Amino acid sequence: MLLILLMVGGLVTGCGGEEQALDHGTDENGDEQVDPTEAYRIVTLAPALTQIIWDIGLGHRIVGVANMDNVAAEGVPAVGNFNDLNYERLVTLKPTHVFMMSTSQGVPPRLSELARSQDFGLFVYPYPDNVDDILRIIYAGPDDPESAASVPVDVGTALGYETEARNVYIRLLARLSELKNLLEDQPRPRVLMVIGVTPDTMASGPDTVLDNTLTWFCNAENAAGEATVQAPRYDREQLLVMNPDVIVLILPNDPPLAPLDSEPRLAAFRGLDITAVNEGRITLIRDPLATLPSSAQAKVAAMLAKAVHPEMAEQIDQVMAGRGPESSVAPDSVDDPETADESDAVTP
Repeated sequence: MLLILLMVGGLVTGCGGEEQALDHGTDENGDEQVDPTEAYRIVTLAPALTQIIWDIGLGHRIVGVANMDNVAAEGVPAVGNFNDLNYERLVTLKPTHVFMMSTSQGVPPRLSELARSQDFGLFVYPYPDNVDDILRIIYAGPDDPESAASVPVDVGTALGYETEARNVYIRLLARLSELKNLLEDQPRPRVLMVIGVTPDTMASGPDTVLDNTLTWFCNAENAAGEATVQAPRYDREQLLVMNPDVIVLILPNDPPLAPLDSEPRLAAFRGLDITAVNEGRITLIRDPLATLPSSAQAKVAAMLAKAVHPEMAEQIDQVMAGRGPESSVAPDSVDDPETADESDAVTP
């Protein structure tokens, strides 16, 4: 994994070198302290990074996001998309840090130029292929040579919030590890994860965060795991041959499922003689975070696990709340967002 980092100048000055006001306080000895995050003006161009920054405690410093970012606080201005940035609006926000995930096209040259001319830090991470990639973006620990080589500046370090980022890292890894241990003796069904329904059924294939989450932590096989692309498409004949045991539609913000015989999103499966249809094992996950490779991945894993192993739902909730038999981190509050989910099963 390669991270491109552009750091030009200091982070305490704004556009044009204008000094920004800092919040001064005193410690227990009466000595003056300055919180450097008071000067932060963060722009995130990927909702997954917005979620990570919120979870480490600096979401209130985000002043700009990409279009369709459902994680950001209400009213935060959008500055366009990765391939269509509104550079003028970005400049008016006077960012100190800009975070983004790259594609094969790399960093837009104009954005790199602005980082130099407007004196802000530009942090660019490759899109994660697995949970390890997410963890390294959050916190690349100094004791892990592979992390240091792949992500030289993680989000926590970039923002001077290493301790907070490390706590998020530990909590995420602990929840996922506990979930894996809980389910390791359960049957291992073949699961088709559907991420698109038109014109053909699009699935989450190999070398994706969802594939890694399902197969490694939820004790299931990815029915599309042998595909040659990350997002394979299937017609009805191919679905019949595939014959998955479970079908999980992962469609963030979609409405609940209607019965199979009247639900347009299930048209490709209607009448198919496959196990998932015959046994009514079709579930929709519509949580806004479901497809974001972020610090909320334990929540996504829990939703997947309950769709695959519904008989274990209560124990899965206990693990996610930090009350499992092997929990190594403090329990979460009862209203912790990681213990909730937005999913439902189809009525046959």
